[in-house]
Amino acid sequence: EPPPAAFPAAATPPREWLLRGAFEAALILFGLLGAFTLNEWEDARTRAARVESLFAAVRAELEANVARHAPAAAYNSRIAELLWSEGNKGVEFLPQSAYPEGLFKGPSLTSAAWTTAQNDATLSDVPVDTLLMLARIYEAQRRYVDEFDALLNNLYATAIDPANAAVRIDGIANPLRLGGVLRDYAGRGEQLADAYRTTLEQLSAAP
Repeated sequence: EPPPAAFPAAATPPREWLLRGAFEAALILFGLLGAFTLNEWEDARTRAARVESLFAAVRAELEANVARHAPAAAYNSRIAELLWSEGNKGVEFLPQSAYPEGLFKGPSLTSAAWTTAQNDATLSDVPVDTLLMLARIYEAQRRYVDEFDALLNNLYATAIDPANAAVRIDGIANPLRLGGVLRDYAGRGEQLADAYRTTLEQLSAAP
């Protein structure tokens, strides 16, 4: 007996092919979009973590700077006021024993964390106001250090000038004059200490 004739395969309607193709294309598109979104999310999280790490380092640097600077600034102000006060009383010589820790204390400040942050591309994610605030405090720090170098050079020049015996090995021969100079420098030191504290408070309050 001959085998039954095979039924002819039903042709797939064009509409079904179009729907299937559109569905597969949509799956591919959603897969690509999902992968892109995931990569963007990972990148954003990495950048945010990097910014947080940089700012933690900058904050720690500012805290260390103010911890070192504030006592030195207070000491400089105290010695400057002593010189000024004694000079106004008519004292013409102040022995070195009046300032056993030195005539003034120079700055011991760093900016390595801020320099590193400036060279990092993720800094572009930081609000402009925050960047300007940090730039101002570090610029004030740089100026203060430069002023110290200039003051030190002037004092050395005065000390070795035979025509001017104000600064001597054993003390100060003109406390009123030197007190006036150091009061000005010490005042800027106190201002820098206040600026450190204000900046740290603003960083803590920033979102």
